[in-house]
Amino acid sequence: MSDHDEQATGDDADNAAIDPVPSAVDEKQQALQRVERRSYLVKREAFWKAVLADPVGRAELWAIIGVEAHAFETKFACGPNGFPQSEATWAAHGEQQLGQRVFQTLQQIDFEGAWAMLCEHDGRFKKPAKGKR
Repeated sequence: MSDHDEQATGDDADNAAIDPVPSAVDEKQQALQRVERRSYLVKREAFWKAVLADPVGRAELWAIIGVEAHAFETKFACGPNGFPQSEATWAAHGEQQLGQRVFQTLQQIDFEGAWAMLCEHDGRFKKPAKGKR
């Protein structure tokens, strides 16, 4: 018997990452799954809106999306002698794509919050400081 065959019990059942698949012939199970899914989506949206509404939340998301995943910059890796490193370039491209997907998902959830994050932390969108002349 493999680990995948075992049924979750007790605390593990409460923390299971995958919901049980409803019976294809049981309309009640399918309806319950639809209700649970809608409830989850509402909670998910509320969570991300709260994160984007908080300046610290926007800063931390920017650290992940803009800095770590470099979603808004394209990197071309090269070795110490200047020769292109295609594997490293593709790895950086994968990180960039992940960052862009996260950002686009946040835009779908809360466009204004995602835009505020971009304006606060991306130098291309920051307003110049008003100085005295």
